[in-house]
Amino acid sequence: MSTVCVVDDNPELLDLVGAFLVNDGFDARLFPTGEDFLAGLMAIDPDLVVLDLMLPGLDGFEVLRQVRARSSVPVIILTARGDDGDYCRGLALGADDYVAKPFKPHLLMARIKALLRRVDYDRPESDTGQPVFLGNVGFDPARNQFVVEGKPLGLTAQERRLLSFFLEHPGEALSRDRLLEAVWGFEEGRITQTRAVDEANRRLRKKLLAAGATAYNRTVRGVGYEFSDGR
Repeated sequence: MSTVCVVDDNPELLDLVGAFLVNDGFDARLFPTGEDFLAGLMAIDPDLVVLDLMLPGLDGFEVLRQVRARSSVPVIILTARGDDGDYCRGLALGADDYVAKPFKPHLLMARIKALLRRVDYDRPESDTGQPVFLGNVGFDPARNQFVVEGKPLGLTAQERRLLSFFLEHPGEALSRDRLLEAVWGFEEGRITQTRAVDEANRRLRKKLLAAGATAYNRTVRGVGYEFSDGR
């Protein structure tokens, strides 16, 4: 049974979403404040978090920052309808998806299930089942880990999906729209701002270079990013 934490200061919404989660077979943990949620995060070790950005006390952005400092758990943020700035900022901070308020519970449930499915397949495909590598960077299916020089690379769920997609398309210039569609699950052109893609690539590249990677995601001016070996 997957555990889903919901963080929102609206008690009616908490009860409604909690009821839908339980009805669909999830273990629902409900929190009215970010402080309450963070206090129990490591003990609960949830499979997914639904996080409202407009929280009293610690707002959702600060909660998300602290979550990403501790965990790679997938996060869906709840934003005000039409507020492009909020969801782009949330994605840049490491959120995996967003749902605009007000929303229908069935839509949120569909997003939760889709994100959990994507997390289950955050590994590059190999016809032989053998490790997939470019330079000294790759995925070891036996350990279910991305590695640099054989050493595990600590990545968030979003970063795992991004690196997996890069390893499946080595040396190919990939546009931001294509990455948004493949990694974040958004339709091409749905988000015109690119801060989320750029920030995710910045974080991934920083981790790769710090680990001594010879292959990493390079910026292709006017296009997007290319994953190639610099040796």
